[in-house]
Amino acid sequence: MTAPRAQAISRTQRAFLRALHRWGWEVHGQLGGHFRPLILVTAPLPSWHARLAWKLYWLSLPDRKRIVRVVSSGHAAELQERLKRVPRNVRWLACIGVDGARKCISVHRPFHPGPFPERDAAHLSRYLAYFNRPTVTPPPTEAARAAEREGY
Repeated sequence: MTAPRAQAISRTQRAFLRALHRWGWEVHGQLGGHFRPLILVTAPLPSWHARLAWKLYWLSLPDRKRIVRVVSSGHAAELQERLKRVPRNVRWLACIGVDGARKCISVHRPFHPGPFPERDAAHLSRYLAYFNRPTVTPPPTEAARAAEREGY
């Protein structure tokens, strides 16, 4: 018995990826076509350019009909509840984080759901926590203020 072949990426999908790269976004990792059916977990996207980058990445994926997208705030309990509602025939879990500050889409390697769904939810919530963090600029130091007063 042979494994199903992955669907080839079309010219249109390559054009979406090129547009993403042209706007300065990077994609770290990849979702191979053999990882189907797949549950794709993402965090809510804070800015319009992060949503646009996600949409372009989504349009660049071949075989989108076999991907179930779950949006989660990253809390393990909420994620576990949402994962219970997806179809049972899904054999792969993956997580995608969109970092608007660094203009990066990070793709976690897909993995099989384990026998303990709470562990899967905890792992995915730890991964999403990095992308849900607030971007905080540290307060300027006294040396930085002095340099600013002197005109650098």
